[in-house]
Amino acid sequence: MQRRNIVLITPIFPPGGGGAAVVHYQLCKQLGSEACAVVLSADGEEAARFDRAQTFPVVRLPFLAGRRAQIGPRWLRASWNIVGKRLLPRIPLAFLLMRYLRRLRPDVVCIGGLDSLYWILPLVRRTSRSKVVFYIHGEEVPPGNGMGPISKRLYHRSIAAMKKADAVVTVSAWTARRVRELGIPQERVKVIYNGVDHSRFFPGPADEAIKVRHQLAGKRTILTVARLDPRKGHETVLRAIPAVLREFPNAVYVIVGDGPQRTTLERLVRSLGIDEHVVFARGVSDAEIPAYYRTCELFVQPNRRMPDGDDEGFGLVFLEAGACRRPVIGGRSGGVPEAVVDGETGILVNGDSVQETADAILRLLSNPELSSRMATAGWLRSRRFDWRETAAQFRSIC
Repeated sequence: MQRRNIVLITPIFPPGGGGAAVVHYQLCKQLGSEACAVVLSADGEEAARFDRAQTFPVVRLPFLAGRRAQIGPRWLRASWNIVGKRLLPRIPLAFLLMRYLRRLRPDVVCIGGLDSLYWILPLVRRTSRSKVVFYIHGEEVPPGNGMGPISKRLYHRSIAAMKKADAVVTVSAWTARRVRELGIPQERVKVIYNGVDHSRFFPGPADEAIKVRHQLAGKRTILTVARLDPRKGHETVLRAIPAVLREFPNAVYVIVGDGPQRTTLERLVRSLGIDEHVVFARGVSDAEIPAYYRTCELFVQPNRRMPDGDDEGFGLVFLEAGACRRPVIGGRSGGVPEAVVDGETGILVNGDSVQETADAILRLLSNPELSSRMATAGWLRSRRFDWRETAAQFRSIC
């Protein structure tokens, strides 16, 4: 196997979704033959088809976690779910990684996934002379409060590994501050903003097939594209919908994404009696996402900081919506104020406030001139974020 200058090791990569997967993929895509992606996940035919279409090599190594314990005392189940699911699978994976690193002989190993892959750093040091870079998106470095003793110990080990890295790349200045607060020297922390794929995300007419699929003709369409996770603020939007419907009875809230909160959100929709005004768009492919942006009237994701410190590191979706010339509403927390210029490209709200979220939605729906002005400003600002520049900065650091 040909030597690669940069090897990215991550469990998060397409065809799987999520902002981190997009970042990891775009880095490798822009670096081309300089890079190799080592993806720690089970193989599948969809992944194999995806890999064959790339201009850079992709190696997929199975990281098969054990099954979760369902019976027995709580302490025993919790211990097994850490040891059996996270620690034991590392043993065969470590041998596979060492073999590939010796074959690839990289100058730099970039680790995307601090919380699950921090233990790779000493393995890389023993196997090669590579420099090690951690790529941090934000959710990997919560304060560590509310953890059990085993989880807390693993968390502190991940921070200790980050301190030993040659560099730490963060996706926002906010994330960089969090990293520095953990004791990482300032000179080793580098901010590289995410980019936008402008060949996919651009202004255009609403997609008629999507309108037919979800019966959106004549509707005022509000959109969220995000994993169904409490941090994203779907619940806040749903609770705001009744107030929106009092002024705009033809409003529809379209939710694209899946995740652990699906059942909770569906139950909330039924309890609020807004079933006819909420669409859970299932089975949406990554290729269809730009068309969903172009079909909505405004994009909303009132992200908020969770009690355990989990927060949004940057908010790539706001730039993508802006690139499709749509106004946005985001949460005033984490790194989102670096993606959304409040009052210019969109509106920032308290992600826990139903009233603020409802007011922001109503303000944009009732004021076409304001909505258009913010959409145009968002489109112009999105042009400043490009994956080629992101990759060039990353190459420079490497």
